[in-house]
Amino acid sequence: MINAQLKSKIQSINKKLQSNKDIQGHNTLTNLSSADNFNKWIYQSIKPWLKGRVLEIGSGIGNISSLIVEDGFPLMITEVNDTYLEILRQKFIGVNLVSDIFQINLVDPDFEQKFQHLFNSFDTVIAINVIEHIENDLIAFKNAQKFLKQEGRLIVLVPNAECLYNSLDKNLGHIRRYNKNKINNAFSKIGLIPETLFYFNFIGVVGWWVSGNLLKNKTIPKYLLNIFEFIVQYTSWMDKLFRNWFGLSIIVVGKKINRQ
Repeated sequence: MINAQLKSKIQSINKKLQSNKDIQGHNTLTNLSSADNFNKWIYQSIKPWLKGRVLEIGSGIGNISSLIVEDGFPLMITEVNDTYLEILRQKFIGVNLVSDIFQINLVDPDFEQKFQHLFNSFDTVIAINVIEHIENDLIAFKNAQKFLKQEGRLIVLVPNAECLYNSLDKNLGHIRRYNKNKINNAFSKIGLIPETLFYFNFIGVVGWWVSGNLLKNKTIPKYLLNIFEFIVQYTSWMDKLFRNWFGLSIIVVGKKINRQ
């Protein structure tokens, strides 16, 4: 299985990771790499809108990438962080469904020149916990949708609710948290028709607040993640009851359609 191979390859470059500037982000991603139930939950929540050729923006260390490939989707992987890129290349070298792994910055001043050859090429573009790290998020959204074919979908997961912003957000490099109106307006401004928009991970709200507001943690402690990982396998189904009410994150799917 791919997962066993991936974990052994990660261990071979652990020393390199210690110099990663995004140490809080790396620790969180590493902890999440063993959170199989949570990663599958995220993936299953976006899977209904996946189709055809997929571009993943901001793949981190490949926690979601692995599930996409295992499900048989042709995938192109991108990341802005040099260390994460090395991990991704170690993980997915020789995986037939992964056509390329390369660096991308959605707000690169030379974005058009560097990536125009990939415009209008993908059926699905996904960005999971990426856009909240970018100052000019509207440009990021606009550039992400340029990769889509007509009728293609942009799938984004972002943190919800400014009232939940705490030490975890700050140390993970989150510039903002969103709300439904803000994310809906952003999609409308770049010409995407929102196909669906819903809250995700209601049960994680309390843990996030306790960890970041009360305990002032800089990253999600392993023991709390283990507790959540155990709980989520039994309670994730309940999230559907709260999709229109509240959640730690927002998932939005927009379709690219020319308006003439």
